[in-house]
Amino acid sequence: MRRGDDSTEPGRSAKPGEDRRPPAAAPGGAGGASPEQSGHATTYVFSREAIRRLDELAVREYGIPSIVLMENAAVGLASGAAEFVGDDDAGTPPGAVLIIAGRGNNGGDGLAAARHLHNEGRQVAIVLAAPQAEYTGDAETNLRITAAMGLPIFVVLPDDPIRAISQALDHLGGGADVVVDALLGTGARGPIGGTLAVLIAQINRLREAGSAVVAADLPSGLDADTGQGLAPAPDGAVRADLTVTFVGLKEGFLTLTAQEFLGEVVVAPIGAPSELIRRLGRPVAVSEYPGERPGEPGRGRNRPPPAPRTPPRVPPRAPPRDH
Repeated sequence: MRRGDDSTEPGRSAKPGEDRRPPAAAPGGAGGASPEQSGHATTYVFSREAIRRLDELAVREYGIPSIVLMENAAVGLASGAAEFVGDDDAGTPPGAVLIIAGRGNNGGDGLAAARHLHNEGRQVAIVLAAPQAEYTGDAETNLRITAAMGLPIFVVLPDDPIRAISQALDHLGGGADVVVDALLGTGARGPIGGTLAVLIAQINRLREAGSAVVAADLPSGLDADTGQGLAPAPDGAVRADLTVTFVGLKEGFLTLTAQEFLGEVVVAPIGAPSELIRRLGRPVAVSEYPGERPGEPGRGRNRPPPAPRTPPRVPPRAPPRDH
């Protein structure tokens, strides 16, 4: 399942080390000004169903090819991931990026982002959460492109989910500066078990070992509407350092329970018509940070270059039992 698109004034919900609660809605209706009337920058909040409809109508009513939406999303995601790796222009190493991609459109976003990061000179490795034959539509198109480019691809095996991640880390020289979580999107609901739960846990173990985690649209395992973690305890969902969410915030982001998973949040545009965004989204006021340009993660800050790090190998962890 996918997302939606461009809020009119996308911006971050928190800076690293500061209060990470997402922006609260400005009071409206009786006695209160709407976000637009208050003079504050405005973004939009979407339910799972609203994002699904926005994606559908952008294609059906406006004739925007769905792969164009995916490509635009990937540009924002790659930009977010690049915040945590070196920059050749600054004299720092280009960094290693591990992409963990599910078989849906969220995974397609990650696969397309892998291409952009590779083209920028990053060292990239891809882990597929399912056999290649199970990837369809736009995700399959981007998988074929990455394979044709010769990007290293490792496929998770149901009886040994951790092996593919270990192989990918070996290819990257033993560790990753950044892990891009493109495993599950807004369509996830109900308890998550089996291989997906193991992968969520392993992403969190990599973060504990020193890798930064950037989530595509929302952290995998987080319910887009309720903000609850759907994977088994103690993980619940991926714990991201940065969530690059598409179109606007998700309703679940406004809940207290979601805060431990989201990290910093930036809204990235994907090219959906603003008419659709206003029709299907709920406006809320946000505060923007001086020097940052809407929709461009980290462009207004001089983030210090990351220190070289080689995360230790993640110890194997027994997969939870499906019921």
